Amino acid sequence: MPDSETPQPDSAPANGAHATPEGAPAGAPGQLAHEPEPAQPAAETPGQPASEPEPAREPGRLARTLRATRPGWFVAALTCLAVGVLASAFGAREVMRSDAASARTAFSETSTSIASTLNVAIRHEEQLTVSAATFFAEHPNATSAEFARWKAWARTRSRYPELDALRFSGLASVSPALALSRDTAANIYSSVASSRGPGLAIETPVYRGAVTPRSVFGRRAASVGWLREVLIPGVVLREALVGQHGYAARLEYSGRTGSLVYRSGVPNQQAQSASVALRGAWSMMSYGPPLPAGVFADPGALALLIGGILASALLAALLLLLGGEGAAASASMGAPLGAPTPRAAEADSREDLYDPLTGLPSRVLMLDRAERLIARTGRQSEAIAGALFVEVDWVNEVSDRLGSDAGDQLLRIVARRLEQVVRAGDSVGRLGGDEFVILVESAARGVRLDSLARRAIEALREPIELEGFG
Repeated sequence: MPDSETPQPDSAPANGAHATPEGAPAGAPGQLAHEPEPAQPAAETPGQPASEPEPAREPGRLARTLRATRPGWFVAALTCLAVGVLASAFGAREVMRSDAASARTAFSETSTSIASTLNVAIRHEEQLTVSAATFFAEHPNATSAEFARWKAWARTRSRYPELDALRFSGLASVSPALALSRDTAANIYSSVASSRGPGLAIETPVYRGAVTPRSVFGRRAASVGWLREVLIPGVVLREALVGQHGYAARLEYSGRTGSLVYRSGVPNQQAQSASVALRGAWSMMSYGPPLPAGVFADPGALALLIGGILASALLAALLLLLGGEGAAASASMGAPLGAPTPRAAEADSREDLYDPLTGLPSRVLMLDRAERLIARTGRQSEAIAGALFVEVDWVNEVSDRLGSDAGDQLLRIVARRLEQVVRAGDSVGRLGGDEFVILVESAARGVRLDSLARRAIEALREPIELEGFG
């Protein structure tokens, strides 16, 4: 039967170059015609040793492969797994540290931006106070209608969305707190209730001529009243936090009569925090997203850790599979486990060492090269080794549609293209059927299997023209 119609490597060719055929347990060559009897309970089978009960069914291919694997391959696979896990853990930790540093930098920049926005808002309110106080200093007897016209001219409602109320009170009734404010030329800050949320009332003394006298007597003589301004700090805080997802802020005024605190947003647990001094007696505390608490709390680091572990486990499994298949192939020909077959030891037996269809090294020769490759890289710490398995799934489809000759021609073309993408020191072999393998040896970081895989895939994606088939 042509090679294109035998894609499975266990189909027992005449030269014995493949793994142990189905029905023959690994390590027991020659038992091809024997079919074991159905398993019986150990107590009902006379003469059967208690320590070796007859199995209910033959072990599968994976079990035979693992049983035939030499200890050296197990050591290599475990070493590969351990090194891969450690490297993945170290890389994930570095990614977590990098992400934490980036988060700190982003939080610092965002806190500075929020503080700058609040400073602008405070200066904006101070300008409004000065403008309104100047109006009443020049028109102490202005009526409500005149003041309303001034507010419309100043566009206070559109320019100051946080402004809740603005009015002027004269000298008709003066409380002790207002008298102290007049004499000291200091504003009075108090917390008030508003339908729009917690409010801040600011009462500013106004003097005739819009100039604050230096003496207490002069202030009493020039006083015309007080300007009362009610603000909603929550509006300013919400505007400062627009576009800052996961952030919260606290605005605080610390005066002689106490502190007033206004908040916007809810800080996360273990959130980053920073305190920034603002204009006058104002200060701000900003809260940002928490830093990653560890590798498992950082999505990027966790993805790297899981991906690295899976890749290491896959490579370890490939090493075990490669070692087990080689040992099973040797055992199926009657040789001691791990020893080369008699034909593989003969230099002039080319039909066993090379695939007759493609001319590539056969399974036996590739396994022998792999063992030598692993031995060399084990002695040289600066060298690395790798294996790339290639399976051409569409060979059977071509054989079914165009015939076995077309499939054989397709396999030869695939072999030539794989030889063209590897370096001079690399090996390309055919394991059997539609399966190929590439062995790579290089200095550390000298070669990347993913780059080799991309080159191989690109070469096989090129259109193929089969001679004699249109």
